[in-house]
Amino acid sequence: MTKKNKIVLAIIVLLFTALVVLRHFIPKPIDWKLSFNGHRKTPYACSVIKDMMPYLFPGKELRENTSSFFITLPGDTIDEENLIIICNEFKPDAFDLDALLNFVSQGNNVFLAAIGFSEKLKDTLGFNTNTQVFDTTLFRKVNERLNLYCTNDNSDSLFAFRKKMPESFLTAYDTLNTTPLGCDRNGNADFIVMPFGRGNVYIHTQPLAFTNYHILYGNHQYACTALSHLPVVNTIWDQYYKPDKVYDLSPVRYILSQPALKTAYLLLMVTILIYMIFGSKRLQKPLPVALPVKNNSLEFVITVGKLYYRSNNHTDLARKKVTYFNEFIHNRYYITKDNDKEKEIRTLSMRSGVDEEMIRELMKITAGVSLKREISQQELIQIHRSIEEFYKNCK
Repeated sequence: MTKKNKIVLAIIVLLFTALVVLRHFIPKPIDWKLSFNGHRKTPYACSVIKDMMPYLFPGKELRENTSSFFITLPGDTIDEENLIIICNEFKPDAFDLDALLNFVSQGNNVFLAAIGFSEKLKDTLGFNTNTQVFDTTLFRKVNERLNLYCTNDNSDSLFAFRKKMPESFLTAYDTLNTTPLGCDRNGNADFIVMPFGRGNVYIHTQPLAFTNYHILYGNHQYACTALSHLPVVNTIWDQYYKPDKVYDLSPVRYILSQPALKTAYLLLMVTILIYMIFGSKRLQKPLPVALPVKNNSLEFVITVGKLYYRSNNHTDLARKKVTYFNEFIHNRYYITKDNDKEKEIRTLSMRSGVDEEMIRELMKITAGVSLKREISQQELIQIHRSIEEFYKNCK
């Protein structure tokens, strides 16, 4: 490597080191995104107000909700509870909204601070808010002022904030059943409470008043006073409806939230169930039972015997029995015909274990079969019995 290349390499390494050191020690830019997260320390998060909950509700349990209301909120409650929801837009689906309203109707309290609300929630509770296409609050040069109890002439209820807030307020609500609890600098209501069932719903349209920046550098008394309207009971902090939260985008959840798709989905499930019940049956013909092969030897013998019996051909049957008997002796005892009959009888008696007299008598009976032209039934019976007697006594 040449001297010039070494200098260039050293300059590159030096610049890279300087960049790493600069990136490490340079102040990180402030994240001004709307978070409302109870665990983050950014200006528009809510970790400070969440840490103040044990002081606002002393001696009571504080737990977090990190899932859908349809799953986490109990269907029936015995003890009264508070639910605090602080977000930029509160637009739950039909399942979560039904679970939330059921939770309130059983005697619980919900504190809901948001800039935007779902149309179904507004229709159900009977209120409306202003919706601006373009927020002009950034061009205002005056500090933000919020008032509690809607008494602008009461200095104790007027709270000033150093940073502007979105222009969000209620434009309509049921004046007979709703109690206004706060307003903005122009006298527009931004904080109300309305009964629902046996519980109460607190609606607040300025959620930024509860964020870290406005509590630490604005007016923390406002947030504490607003939340003090809730009873001192066990409280649920909602950590689910936040801008940085990944919502459940399950296709089935969306299908069930739409009436037409829900009907089609249920019809499809019923059709599949019916098909599984009837289509799972055997479609092919039943297989025949494979019976073991039967031994028909006995039937064959009986059939052949009947055939000979009916034809009365005793001579042919006697000759066949003698032939089979001679084959039996030859194959089993290896004895062939010999001119010396006595020697043949002794050899057969020795090998078969049958008495010589019985063999001699049997030889005498079978020897004349081939010479006779006709054999009677009695002679056939005698030949048969003599041969069977040999079979019974031989070894």
